[in-house]
Amino acid sequence: MCCLLILHLSCALRRQDAGQVLRSLPLHIFGACPGKGGRRLKTFLYIDGFNLYYGAVKDAPLKWLNPVALAARAFPRNQILATKYFTAKVGALLHDPDKPNRQMIFWRALRTLPQLEIILGDFRTRRVRAGNVLPLC
Repeated sequence: MCCLLILHLSCALRRQDAGQVLRSLPLHIFGACPGKGGRRLKTFLYIDGFNLYYGAVKDAPLKWLNPVALAARAFPRNQILATKYFTAKVGALLHDPDKPNRQMIFWRALRTLPQLEIILGDFRTRRVRAGNVLPLC
């Protein structure tokens, strides 16, 4: 029997110190399966890189989050067989030209984790227009 874990990390992680992250981290688990007979459940971990960054890493004092270790500690009865990290390349911004360099450094660190595969997709932006609104007061 295998299990699929899709983790959604809430913003509460950034308010915790390193010693309390796993005790108070709210994780939303979709498709988790209980192990039978005390056996470790074979698990595949899928991570949305943008949600991980904006929900747990950005503006946090803890920048070097190891998502595989986090999942292994949060679910000690599960045996994580493979981890897929879905993300896209970011572009430099006028107010943050170093953004792509930081992302590459983080990816280089992630590539040192065994059984983790980075899967690149596309990030698309589009302009949205809205009319001017006059205040009621």
